[in-house]
Amino acid sequence: ISTEMLGRIGLTGMKFEKATEADIESVEHEVDTATKTILEASEDHVSSGKESITGKFITAFKGYRRKKDQVYQGGGGSWFEGVGGKIKGFFKGLFTGGFGKDKILAALVFVIVVLLVAIFVAKSNMATRAELEKLDDILVSVQEKISESETKGTYDKDQAKEILNKAYEDAMTVLNSGYLRDKAILKLNEIDVVRDKLDNVTRVEEPTVYADLTTKESDVDALGFVEVADRFFVFESNALYELVLDQVQDPLTIDDEETVIAATGFDDRNSVVFLTKAGKMIEYKDGTMSFMDTDDGVFRKGVEIDDWSNNIYMLDAASSQIWKYGYKGSRDRFGAAVAYLGDDNDLSGGIDLAIDGSVYTLKDNGDVNKFYSGSKVDFYINDAPFNAFKDPAAIYTSDEIDEVYVLDSSEARVLVFVKDAKTGNIIYTSQYLFDGVGDLRDLYVDATDRKLYVLGAQKVYEVGL
Repeated sequence: ISTEMLGRIGLTGMKFEKATEADIESVEHEVDTATKTILEASEDHVSSGKESITGKFITAFKGYRRKKDQVYQGGGGSWFEGVGGKIKGFFKGLFTGGFGKDKILAALVFVIVVLLVAIFVAKSNMATRAELEKLDDILVSVQEKISESETKGTYDKDQAKEILNKAYEDAMTVLNSGYLRDKAILKLNEIDVVRDKLDNVTRVEEPTVYADLTTKESDVDALGFVEVADRFFVFESNALYELVLDQVQDPLTIDDEETVIAATGFDDRNSVVFLTKAGKMIEYKDGTMSFMDTDDGVFRKGVEIDDWSNNIYMLDAASSQIWKYGYKGSRDRFGAAVAYLGDDNDLSGGIDLAIDGSVYTLKDNGDVNKFYSGSKVDFYINDAPFNAFKDPAAIYTSDEIDEVYVLDSSEARVLVFVKDAKTGNIIYTSQYLFDGVGDLRDLYVDATDRKLYVLGAQKVYEVGL
């Protein structure tokens, strides 16, 4: 409020806050007294009168502020006092020594700055509210997609998969926005639950330890299983452990110089055959380890081997070939390597093979191929699971079982596929997820007892099928 008195303009600033009646009466009394003093003063006393009314008003205001400050006593008091002091200094300078154009301009600038800040904050709040409403709508849509996928999954799994994938992308959009993260995480968990349900996932939370290899060797680093003539073995790079029931037998040294990378039971000779990194084959038979020979003089180099009848099949990923070695009992050696596959087959990245009459190969990208009599056959995986292979490590089947099993190592899960006798394809049916076991190295299925065994670095786990 401004007024002109004796050629001078005075400005009184008023701060509106909720106050008690006593506070209001105190301020009114001080202002009335000061006003009377100015009206009674002569021209020589106008300046001092102005200072009196200003000082008294500020004194009254400070008295009220002290009452308010008592509510906020604590660690932050000094900060508020500092800010209050600066504001007080600003207005004291503004009201002292006249009220010229510069001070009017400064006051206007101050008011404009305050208004701009207020407008900016208001717009920011409005934008934030709009963004939150948008993200909340997305989460509502995610929930609707989750419900829809559960219904679709009963008769159209592929469509349900697409719906869940879109729901997952939308939930991740909310999660990455920085807002409503807790709600987004809950929706992502719901999506995982629905995927598990539609994929028929069995979570083995406390896997049964069938055998602990560290009871014989503290630093064992197991590579795989071998089964032959109802005998069950585990091997590592230079040692072989036989498991009798659930008891681990003392390890046998395979060779002091060679490094074993793969092994298979050789039913035709009732023995275990090892493939070494250097491309040699070692046989364990009747308690004795011995090197095997071939008519070629040296064996091809491969990454995995398996047996069928009197043949050993070697997967050579580098050459995109499977070599077949037939054992010649009369000569106590293998014949020359025979190329099982024709040309134009790509086995690069091949890591494992399994045989049930047909030959299945597994690549490190999760691709499964099927061959029969040396030729690649049309082959598909029907009703594929939601989660593709992340770290495929082994494939297992035999002519005694109707399933094909694939091990996903780092995910510690085994995926089960049923053989379709009509089409020759395989159909996804279920999977087993082992909690708290670390990376898995290999798997084996007991067709008689219907048990699944998986191998960790140092332990063997089992679960009933």
